[in-house]
Amino acid sequence: MPQAKRILKIEIKRMDDPDPDTSYMGTFDRLPQSDFAINPETCKEDFGRFEWFNPQTVEPFNANAKWISVGTIDKEAFWRKTMHENARKDYERMKAFDRGDFGYIGIRAEAEIVIDSVIQRISSGGLWGIESDSDESYLKEVEHEELSSLRGILHEMGFSKRAIASAAKASEL
Repeated sequence: MPQAKRILKIEIKRMDDPDPDTSYMGTFDRLPQSDFAINPETCKEDFGRFEWFNPQTVEPFNANAKWISVGTIDKEAFWRKTMHENARKDYERMKAFDRGDFGYIGIRAEAEIVIDSVIQRISSGGLWGIESDSDESYLKEVEHEELSSLRGILHEMGFSKRAIASAAKASEL
């Protein structure tokens, strides 16, 4: 008699994220939102109706910020210079995304299982919005976390740890 349930395979998937949230870098707007907004002529040329790039890594001045060295003489000037550098980096990164130099992906773990002769796919929640040019060690770490999550889901469904480990091994994970 065939088993009532079993795991056919487990796999890790890296998929394109077609609609990523890039607002952590900044936004293109019609009006500047701070002194750190980027040159309107450059933005108009690259991004049509939006005339300003408003970076998001700009923070309010705080003379006691941990990232400003205690020995810094003019902390406000140092802060302003750093915020301009951050704004420029965000803008350059956004332009790189727009050119297609990198994209965004999602990573999730999936299992194909059989329960009472019905094949089903079960997956971890997945992590989306990952920059595709992220360091490979980070991508592997996310894969490991997603596989761990899937293992927990399969265990809650009644699969033994041994069956899960065997399926993962057979899938070369």
